[in-house]
Amino acid sequence: MIDNKQAIVILANKGFQILDLTTLTLGRRIKPGGKRCYAVTCSNNQIWTSNGGTTISQIDISGNILHSITTKNEIQNFCIDNDRNIYYTSRGIENNVYRITLDGQDSIFCSHSDLIYSRGIDVDSKGNVYVGGMLSHNIHRISSDGKNHQIILTKNDGIKCPWGFCYNRETKQFLVANDHTESVAIYSLH
Repeated sequence: MIDNKQAIVILANKGFQILDLTTLTLGRRIKPGGKRCYAVTCSNNQIWTSNGGTTISQIDISGNILHSITTKNEIQNFCIDNDRNIYYTSRGIENNVYRITLDGQDSIFCSHSDLIYSRGIDVDSKGNVYVGGMLSHNIHRISSDGKNHQIILTKNDGIKCPWGFCYNRETKQFLVANDHTESVAIYSLH
């Protein structure tokens, strides 16, 4: 979500498109820096994207790169909190969630044995980080300081191989791309 009227749709090797949520029409295709778009997030009216390597770039609405950050690991998915901390999952099969702070420190934010093959990731307005375990078939909520950890959705709730998701901060609804993106489910989190 960019705002209440626009969202970004990833087109992988073709970049991304802006979706007008009032008319449900797609705008032109944009390739940030001429490269593919593997992951994208919006925070504080800023668009950030990754091409699946180790770089996260802030871009403008036309796809021009404004700022880039290099990570220690290849990026699968990422999100940014209100304080501009970046949280990401790696492309490897692991149990980790990483965080890059404003001063550029890249470290493991959370690692948990019940989080297997971490994939989708997002953050709420309180700074809680949500991450999906694709092979553990669950969704985890981690407090902003990384100390409190809770499994909030499981296979019993219909979670199966969660690939990606989006948390709507206004409605407190959670959209989950399940079963390797074969299905979508919406959950209310209050």
